[in-house]
Amino acid sequence: MKIPRFLSIHALPRPLKGILFVLAVGLLLVELVCCVFFNALSERFTFYDLDSYVINSEQIKGVAKRFDPLLGWSQGYDTPFGERPGSERYPRHLIASFGDSFTHCDQVQDNQTWQVELEKLVGANVFNFGVGAFGPDQALLRFRRDYPLVRTPIVTLGLITENINRVIGRYRPFYSPKTRIPLPKPRFNYNKNSQELVLVPSPITHVSQLSKLMNPSYLLKLGNGDWWFENKRHPTLTFPFSRLLFSRTIWSDAIASVQGSPPSDLNPRPRDSQWQNEESRTLMFAILQTFHREVLERGALPIVLLMPKHYEVNRCVSQQDNPEVNQILAFCRRSKMLCFDGIAALCSRAENLDQVKEFYRGHLSPLGNAEFAHSFYQFLLKKKISTLE
Repeated sequence: MKIPRFLSIHALPRPLKGILFVLAVGLLLVELVCCVFFNALSERFTFYDLDSYVINSEQIKGVAKRFDPLLGWSQGYDTPFGERPGSERYPRHLIASFGDSFTHCDQVQDNQTWQVELEKLVGANVFNFGVGAFGPDQALLRFRRDYPLVRTPIVTLGLITENINRVIGRYRPFYSPKTRIPLPKPRFNYNKNSQELVLVPSPITHVSQLSKLMNPSYLLKLGNGDWWFENKRHPTLTFPFSRLLFSRTIWSDAIASVQGSPPSDLNPRPRDSQWQNEESRTLMFAILQTFHREVLERGALPIVLLMPKHYEVNRCVSQQDNPEVNQILAFCRRSKMLCFDGIAALCSRAENLDQVKEFYRGHLSPLGNAEFAHSFYQFLLKKKISTLE
């Protein structure tokens, strides 16, 4: 078919032809540079690739030691109740603490946790049932399983604001591709009619089934019901590569690399906050309410511990607002739940940002754990908790 002359490039004025040529060459150069750049530095960014979620036989050997058919994974301590060593040194049991790595106290020795420091103050056992990378859903399930072993008069559920992102997933790598724990997990759905949690068990119930994670087809099935898989936030490393310049995830990774905080279990990607998502927020609050109710039903006192992330304490010291923290505190007040604000506690113990740095190694440092323990002890005294005596 003959192209009309007015549509032909030959009909364009020479200056316009030159401009179009320069633009075409420029776009090709940008595409070429982006192709080379993102492929060469692909490890510094998070891209969607189903094969990247597949684990190999060596990884299976590593995670098999931490596999737990009910919880997804656990720490696997050889202690009387499976708790982190450091408890069981006093004749009286007082507190059982459940939660994630900030409850477990990653990056410090067994005798440097806030639980051990608190034990010295109260003269009783404070059990550490925290597990790294746990969501509050897994912490609730561990409470149901392990609390009957210790039956302490006080039970705490520790959480950080990021934990809301964990309760909507079923396979941790879909949320945090750089995770050291490439395992599936149980999760809850919220039934609006009954206003109750409905458990979706972990899809792998025996260590021998871990080999399924080597099969991409199985992972596709595993993605059903995983918010992070169904709402993919990671771009693909494919043509056109120049589109990656407009990806928020790419820029987030670039900024994190410059700041020295690459993707990890402590700094997962993407940085999306689910606190603006009503469905996620409802599920998160339902888990907290269920924990509160079930602890009371067992005759114990439930306390939610709002664990302090470094940047949140920095914001507090700088007199900036922490809107996600405020949402949790407001919910606790509405629900008449006892909640300890660890962010405000550490904030009150630091005069400047340099002092805040001393409280952290990523997670809380030995000093940070000690300050947290002393603040929580003062909180318990102020609330006149009778079981302290």
